[in-house]
Amino acid sequence: MRPALPSFLIRPGAERDAPALAAILNHHIAHTTSTFMTEPVSVASRVAFIGERSADLPIWVAELDGQCIGWAALSLHQPRSAYGHTAESSIYLHPEHLGRGYGTALMTQLIASAKQIGHHSLIAGACTEQLASIRLHERVGYTRCAHFHEVARKFDRWLDVVYLERVIGRE
Repeated sequence: MRPALPSFLIRPGAERDAPALAAILNHHIAHTTSTFMTEPVSVASRVAFIGERSADLPIWVAELDGQCIGWAALSLHQPRSAYGHTAESSIYLHPEHLGRGYGTALMTQLIASAKQIGHHSLIAGACTEQLASIRLHERVGYTRCAHFHEVARKFDRWLDVVYLERVIGRE
């Protein structure tokens, strides 16, 4: 008898995902340069984050065998009204599930929903050390548009950041 295949799905994020979102983000805060947050987040802060999502700024969760293994979300790029059609994308995966295609699936869903919503441009920032994240964004159609030198400091070292963009309004 063959073992059962894992059950994978992408669905809208919900308040019940807050503990997993906090755990995943806290791993990245403590151990990586994939976020420049330096203090752990609480479950309550992730409940608030999920609650702040809207039809225009959704959050999508990757679920494997009933467990949240990652998430991707859109946020305001800038608060000024002229930027209203540009969103910033973010994505975080549980470290045990990196490099298995889940990030590509999440980003594909996030981009499809951004198109449906009517966003024109998507922006993402990544530390230059995060080559897998940069490659993921390039794989789903983002292109590098800026490189900022030594703009962040984490783990006692200066870090560079690249920005990537995808102009979905022309597609």
